[in-house]
Amino acid sequence: MKYVLCVGVIAGFSYIGICIRNHLSKRELFYTSLISFIEQFVINVNFIQLNFIECLDRECEKNNELSKVFSYFKDVYINGNKRQVLRHQYLSEKELLDVFDCLNSIGATDCENQIVILQGFKIRFEQKREECKVLNTKYSGLAVKMSILTGCLVVLLLL
Repeated sequence: MKYVLCVGVIAGFSYIGICIRNHLSKRELFYTSLISFIEQFVINVNFIQLNFIECLDRECEKNNELSKVFSYFKDVYINGNKRQVLRHQYLSEKELLDVFDCLNSIGATDCENQIVILQGFKIRFEQKREECKVLNTKYSGLAVKMSILTGCLVVLLLL
């Protein structure tokens, strides 16, 4: 029974470390997806010229964190309440407002100015992605190792 408890404690602490690693990697993946969407939307503005809602629909069909935020934004955008804030497990309120500001700016100006505005947001989101990438590489492996070691320490204290 004692060994089962020890394995359970180590597994529980390991799970916490894995959740921290997943959190850090999902933030990086979110910003990568957002940058990809902006690049594709700039191409859309230049050549394809799809409706903004159609572009959101295309992105919402994908099943990732960005599509969840876009689905929520689409609902809010259609209802007209553009400053309502979503609680998101990987992003802070300020980061979500930055994403919403980027989406709110779409269609506010002519095509040339729209591309300039989107490029500005793209640069800002690339900086955020780089910050997330640094945090991910620095702390994701460390979180798993430290949680396993903390689990071992707790097991030693229990014995």
